[in-house]
Amino acid sequence: MSTTKSYSVLRDELRKDPKVAKQMDAEFKRTLREHRQMTLCQLRKSLNITQAEMAKMINVSQSTISQLENGVIEMSLVTLYSLIDHMGGELQINAVFDGKKVALNV
Repeated sequence: MSTTKSYSVLRDELRKDPKVAKQMDAEFKRTLREHRQMTLCQLRKSLNITQAEMAKMINVSQSTISQLENGVIEMSLVTLYSLIDHMGGELQINAVFDGKKVALNV
């Protein structure tokens, strides 16, 4: 009879191999980057804001917004804060330790 392992146990076992750990980290970063890009584009479109309008809000070029949405360049926390602020939102960042959230001020 096979036993079922939780994700965290399986992940920890896999990460013991440095090559596998490196691949897992790279894939996680790629997935996170793609998710952020998609979310930014979707948010912009849901607010009916063009790339040019968004660029003007934070004093960058339309090309920069396109590059952020397409993952050509990474978004800094300052840029993200500025975008959210100019769109009328509030950026909240939480660190989670053993299931407990700690709000970080930005």
